[in-house]
Amino acid sequence: MEAERLGELWNFLICHRGLRNKVPPGQSLRAGEGSLAHYYHFDATEAEKAFFMRFIKSQGFMLRYFDADMIPGIPVGGFQYVMLRDPRPEDNEIPAWIDPVAVLNQLKIRGQELSKGQLQVWFFVLWQNFLGLIYTNMRREATHVSEYVRATFTRAQLVESVTRFIQELREEADIPENSPVRVLFESRTGDVITRVNAFIRILEQVNHIRENRDKSYTQTLLSAKALEESYQQDLKHLIPHPELSHSMFSDLYPNYPASEAGTDEAAGGDSVSET
Repeated sequence: MEAERLGELWNFLICHRGLRNKVPPGQSLRAGEGSLAHYYHFDATEAEKAFFMRFIKSQGFMLRYFDADMIPGIPVGGFQYVMLRDPRPEDNEIPAWIDPVAVLNQLKIRGQELSKGQLQVWFFVLWQNFLGLIYTNMRREATHVSEYVRATFTRAQLVESVTRFIQELREEADIPENSPVRVLFESRTGDVITRVNAFIRILEQVNHIRENRDKSYTQTLLSAKALEESYQQDLKHLIPHPELSHSMFSDLYPNYPASEAGTDEAAGGDSVSET
């Protein structure tokens, strides 16, 4: 594979984590996506594909292929590659594929000085409520990948869910005075809206959701597969210390299933250091 083609493929995939040749009505291919998909699928030799697979594996990724016969949401004659995390057993840690500081900084609000731990708390709460909307509310397990096409939510629903969680946490949980979690209790309605807006932008940037014509949002195939196969390695650098965990959601919401995509394992496994 020519170095130029290798660079084009890698740059596109590390940015978008997916490659398509066709999209359903109402969606658009990204610039250069169709030609790259055609090249890799039809023009690259098996040896070149094997080389590229070894290359992305060395970066901690793997490539999965899907077509219209395998999963809904792909047009007839279409196919899609998604690039998932591929942690190697010999590695204790794989590097973040995005800059966690840059991502968490998007949750900052002007005039509020928050620590990294406090920003991680916000990300965790936003993420768990997002999972609640597209998994728990649908009685959907992480293995139900094909249901991503109907995993839809609105901005207002996420704001309402987060606001309700914070209020119930304030009333029912015993949070130490020096805990970063208490930053949630200092939030106003406007703060929740601002951070939900920022969180949605983050999800769009990492290709976990796409916006629909009616301004609702739907989960992507990448997101569904990442949650099923490798989420514990995908965004783990954004998840906070164990003081805030899935058990908090289980205590407040007894119907929040441990088997679904919101467990400690799905949410990043063991804690991530604040260093």
